[in-house]
Amino acid sequence: MLTSNELKDWGEDLKSILFDINITTNNLYILKHENSNSFRSQHSEVYLNLWYQQYFICIIQLAKLFSVSVQQKRNISKLCKKITIEDFDDDLNQILLLNKTKMNDVLKSKEDFILVVAEITLEMKNKSVIIEKIKSLRDKVFAHTDPNISEYDISVEDLICLKDFANKIYNDIFGKIFDEYYPFQLTHKYDFRSIIEAFMK
Repeated sequence: MLTSNELKDWGEDLKSILFDINITTNNLYILKHENSNSFRSQHSEVYLNLWYQQYFICIIQLAKLFSVSVQQKRNISKLCKKITIEDFDDDLNQILLLNKTKMNDVLKSKEDFILVVAEITLEMKNKSVIIEKIKSLRDKVFAHTDPNISEYDISVEDLICLKDFANKIYNDIFGKIFDEYYPFQLTHKYDFRSIIEAFMK
């Protein structure tokens, strides 16, 4: 049985992973941007180290969300399956009942939940090529330090696309059930922008 407390725990766990993913994709974008050309040329070793660390964290955290593994405690597929096949406890059903009185775009029934899950599942299939690359990078490169990273390389644009999808999943499920949407753009204040600017003064 899926309880409201269990769903909240899932939300907190996923939000902390998404926090890392949003910061690292921001940082990869900043490091790649033409405004960082001087930083890259003048501090190439620092740049390469920062790039690798942010890429590593981003891949590991995205794999936690999108890989299907018995070892993985929380992932999107497991959550979608729980929502689809398990009954809801009284507290969760009560939340849905209260949501019916709201004018906001919130989930008001288990059927609403299942429609959201179906959309997520379809989009995951559409993004299966990127997701497979993420899993391969995690399993064959970072977990085993295989030097042939180029074989599985993923562009920053693809990582940002997957990050945006993960953010949407969070807000479509947890935002629409608890009527609390997380503004992931707030993570910009934690990125490398100010550090690189300070370096170049």
